[in-house]
Amino acid sequence: MGADVIMPFGECTEYPAGASRGRQSMELTLRWAERSKRYFEQHKQEVPWCGQYSAVSVQPMQDRVAEARDLRISREPGKTAQNDNSENGNSVGEGQHQSLFAIVQGGMDRGLRRESAQRTIEIGFPGYAIGGLSVGEPRALTREIVESTIEHLPQDKPRYLMGVGTPEEIVEYANLGIDMMDCVLPTRAARHGLLFTSQGKISIKQARYASDEQPLDSNCGCRVCRRYSRAYLRHLYASNEVLAQVLNTVHNLSFYLDTMRAVRHSIRLGARGRSASADRTEQP
Repeated sequence: MGADVIMPFGECTEYPAGASRGRQSMELTLRWAERSKRYFEQHKQEVPWCGQYSAVSVQPMQDRVAEARDLRISREPGKTAQNDNSENGNSVGEGQHQSLFAIVQGGMDRGLRRESAQRTIEIGFPGYAIGGLSVGEPRALTREIVESTIEHLPQDKPRYLMGVGTPEEIVEYANLGIDMMDCVLPTRAARHGLLFTSQGKISIKQARYASDEQPLDSNCGCRVCRRYSRAYLRHLYASNEVLAQVLNTVHNLSFYLDTMRAVRHSIRLGARGRSASADRTEQP
């Protein structure tokens, strides 16, 4: 299919899980990583990355990941960004074929996380994902595990946090040094009528929006906010119209894109902690 980044299988442990279960999952994930890399190295030229899409459509994605990584490195004391095209580098910006990242597992055990990171790095990948989180653990514990795992990941490779998160979490983890995140939340929430705005979350299914002619978010320039009122969106949802899910999804994805633009802007400015996107996503 020509995806920019592909992942090997990784097993998430349930929460809570004991040390033996965490090790079992980690070892399985490591075996999959080794097998996936062997196969990838043998067949990577069979799916030419640049042959699938034009350079115009793909290059900006590469540049954004590399830029975020380089800016992150440059603002860490004593660190400078370097381009690494070695066997263990094969950076996202190389542009010759897809990139195979690897997943660090280990449950909520910091020792297993450290071991998983070290052994995965020994195999050698152009980027590293932190997996196995957001499986029911307290949010504070998620942050602790992310922070402790980041310490063991290369400074000059993209760091990808899987399954996270809310707009607030995106800002939080970007400030910790995470470069990439993914989550089903904007589309899942849209299907259930939950919409993200600069004034906080809105449940459009509520009756109080039935006669509300305001745009969904006056600070949003997406096609939904420019054209439709809250009352109309509520009517579509209450009528079980598929269009409700479509429009809700368009808005939520636009809000997430705006959040990421604000995060990148704050990185360029060298801002830490509170960023422009944090201001956008505060609850009223």
